[in-house]
Amino acid sequence: MNIYDIAEKSGVSVSTVSRVINGTARVREETKQKVLSVIRDTGFQPNAFAQALNFNSMGMIGVLCTNFADSYYSRVVAHLEKHLRDNNLNVTLVCPGQTIAEKKEGIRALKAKGVDAIVLIGATFLELEREFIADISATCPLFTLSYHHLDLPNVHSVCCDERGAVKDVVTKLIAAGLPRVLFVCEHIQNSNNTKYSGYRDAYEACGLPLPELLLPTGCYTAEAEPIIADFLAANADRIDAVLTGNDELAAFTLKAMHRLGISRPVVGFNNSLLSQQVIPELTSVDNRVEEMCRLTAANLVAKLQKQEVPQRTVISAELVRRESF
Repeated sequence: MNIYDIAEKSGVSVSTVSRVINGTARVREETKQKVLSVIRDTGFQPNAFAQALNFNSMGMIGVLCTNFADSYYSRVVAHLEKHLRDNNLNVTLVCPGQTIAEKKEGIRALKAKGVDAIVLIGATFLELEREFIADISATCPLFTLSYHHLDLPNVHSVCCDERGAVKDVVTKLIAAGLPRVLFVCEHIQNSNNTKYSGYRDAYEACGLPLPELLLPTGCYTAEAEPIIADFLAANADRIDAVLTGNDELAAFTLKAMHRLGISRPVVGFNNSLLSQQVIPELTSVDNRVEEMCRLTAANLVAKLQKQEVPQRTVISAELVRRESF
C-alpha cells in the first residue's frame, strides 16, 4: 500500500493525500476526513523518507544542466524544482560540464544515487549516443526538457516548437516589409540549428531567396558585442531587421546599434527578464519555460504512478511584442 493507492481509493490527487499527511496546506475538511478514513481503514503508515512515492523510493529526482549560471537554464531549474516540490519530490542538481564525458559522468552519478528519474535540460545532451541514453533509461526514466524527442523506451520529452516559432517571426518581418533578416546566434548547432531551420522555412514559404545574413558569434557574453558591431557596420545597408537566438544577443545587438547610430527592428528569443530591462524594450519569442516545466513535472509524477505518459509533448511559442518590433 502506498500514497497512490490511498489517492485512488479516496478519489483525490496524490498531492492532496500528501497535503493531508504532511499538513503542508489547507484541505477541505470533507476531503481531509475522506482521506484519513481510507488511511485508517488500510492501516497505511507513510515512510518519512518516501511519502511522495512509495516505500522503495526516496522521492528524489536528478536534474542535469550544463551551465546553471546561464539565465535560461537557471529559470528552467527554478520552475522545474517548484513544480516537483509541489508534488513532494526533491531535486538533486548536477552541472556536469560541457564535454560528452562530463555529461555521461553526471548522469551515471545521479543514477548511482538511486534517483527515481532524471531530467536533462537543454539541447546539448543531444550529443550523447543513443546507446548510452537507452542503457540509462532501461532502468531509470529519463525526461528531456527543451529539445527534440529521442524515440527510445522510457524517454519522455517536453519541448517548444522553436522551428515553427522562428518561421512565424521571420514571416511577420517579411510581411512588414523587412525581407532581409540577419540571424545572430552563438553557433549553428543544437537548438540554434532548429531555429535556423525555421528561418530557412520562412523564406522558402514566402518564395524568397535565402539572404546571406547569418552571424554565429561563438558566445553570448560581452565578447559578442564587438563581433555584432563589426558585422552591422559592414552590412547595415543590406540588413532590414535582426533576429537573435537568445535575449542576451539581442541586447548586445541593440547596444551595438546605439553606438553605431543605426536603428533596425530586433527580435530576441526566450522572453527573459532582460527583454524588459533594455531600451527599447525587446520584442521576444516566449518559449513558455514555465509551462514546459509544469508539463515535465506532471508527466514525471504520472510516470512514477505507473500511468501512461506521452513520449513527446510539443507546445507552441508566443511572440511578445514590445518596442523593438
